[in-house]
Amino acid sequence: MSGGDPSDASGRFWRRRSDPAVPEEPAAPVAPEPVVPAPPPGPTLEQLQIRLHDELEKAERVAHLRTLAETAASEQAAERLVAEEAARDAAEARAEADRAAAEHARLAAEAHEARAAAEQALAELTAAHTAALQEATAEAERAVRAHAEAARTTVDAERLREVAERALADQTAARLEAEEAATTALAAATAAEEARLAAEQAAADLADRAIAAAEARLAAEQRAEHAMSELATEIEGRAHAERAAQEAHALAAAAADARAAAEHAAR
Repeated sequence: MSGGDPSDASGRFWRRRSDPAVPEEPAAPVAPEPVVPAPPPGPTLEQLQIRLHDELEKAERVAHLRTLAETAASEQAAERLVAEEAARDAAEARAEADRAAAEHARLAAEAHEARAAAEQALAELTAAHTAALQEATAEAERAVRAHAEAARTTVDAERLREVAERALADQTAARLEAEEAATTALAAATAAEEARLAAEQAAADLADRAIAAAEARLAAEQRAEHAMSELATEIEGRAHAERAAQEAHALAAAAADARAAAEHAAR
């Protein structure tokens, strides 16, 4: 029968498979799966949280330091302005003291000149008084001689007596005038000496004030230099704090990236 026995057909099939004359087809090679290296173990979520907390604390400290640096810089700027104003005031006070010293020196020179003029006037008045006394004495002597020579007549004697009396009165008036002029000159010389002493004392006081103003100006300049130095130090500290803040920000960003990577790996 054309259909045949299934068992017989199966037997023939197995016989054909086992027949060495019929070669078997080789199996297709299977490509090996690529080996993916295991990712290195990263920090745990708790470690990332601790690191992030530390970085946040560092950032807060840096911000606090920056605020302190800005406050210190403002205070240093204010101190520098105060020092500069004090230096300007000291310079103005020194200039005023120099002008006052020059003025008092001029007044002292004028007082010296006035004293010299008074002494010269006193010498001239003394010489005039002496000359007047000598002239009056000579006139009196001449009058006496004339009176003696004219004693022979009563008229001549009377006239000579009157001349002598007038000469004596003129001598007395000249003496009194010379004494008054000498007293006036002496008073002027005394006043000039007192004015000179007062001017010298005022000049000494102004010199002391000028020295004090110069010392104050020097102290103000030293305070200004110290303030500038501290300001430079604060600026440098502020720059360091800003760099630390930038580093902290970078570390915080890296921590955030690491945390995101850890969460991604955990998923």
